[in-house]
Amino acid sequence: RDYKVTGVQTCALPISADLLTGLAVRGLPGGAVESFQGGTGRSWRSLATLLAEVAAHVPAAAVLVGHGMANVQGLARHGSEAQKAAWMPAIARGEKHLAAPLWEAESGGDSAGVATRARNASDGQGYVLNGEKDHVVLGGAAQALLVLARTPAASQPEGQISALLLAADQPGVKVTEPRQASSGVRGVPFAQLTFTEAPIARSSVVGPIGTGVRVAQDVETFGRLLSGATATGLSRQILDWIVERARHGELFGQPLAAQGSARNLRSEEHTSELQSPCNLVCR
Repeated sequence: RDYKVTGVQTCALPISADLLTGLAVRGLPGGAVESFQGGTGRSWRSLATLLAEVAAHVPAAAVLVGHGMANVQGLARHGSEAQKAAWMPAIARGEKHLAAPLWEAESGGDSAGVATRARNASDGQGYVLNGEKDHVVLGGAAQALLVLARTPAASQPEGQISALLLAADQPGVKVTEPRQASSGVRGVPFAQLTFTEAPIARSSVVGPIGTGVRVAQDVETFGRLLSGATATGLSRQILDWIVERARHGELFGQPLAAQGSARNLRSEEHTSELQSPCNLVCR
């Protein structure tokens, strides 16, 4: 099947599974996973270039795939070998998705302000997770969750922030709102998740206990890189629209291309001006 996208999808309808499957076949998000973990191990320049092209046609799909690639870095860089073996190959093939519930209603994206808590279980074998996460990209569709929560620490009354990896379908995990309101990127489903007495094994901790902020920073760092690639691709498409309108539109009965600054508007020249920020993003 040909998964090539023509036109630009801007509606609020959900992104189709077929589209995400087609992107997976072409290396997104598998390119962000090393070959020995089941991916194709593309360079980040290559990934950013691919994502910019996707964004030029289906911005919401680029946001979804970009988040998926950024999220997987938290697991790839800090997860145990058992955690990576359990999830990375299927994520690389696009068969499963990893969401990173980092945002909360009160603290927003401030990782240090996390209120979600994982207290010690009464049997001493794990944790019990309680809390709520807001605006989680892929939150309603993911099979795995990389969650920030405060775990007990004898020297810190407020606890220490740790990253936890858990299955989305385990007891105590609920998608309370599959599609929260957003001011933009309407094709992206932002979900609200609630954790209520969810049992978590100690082996679910990603990286050393108390290093959750570091895990979140890696996710966010790659997320910023890919957001830049998405914005660059979309900007190039918008420029093409403007040039097309200037070439073929009319104003007061006269061709737009013959009026004012539109006379000097050429897609090739202005697109080249976008290459500098694109190169900065892709390096």
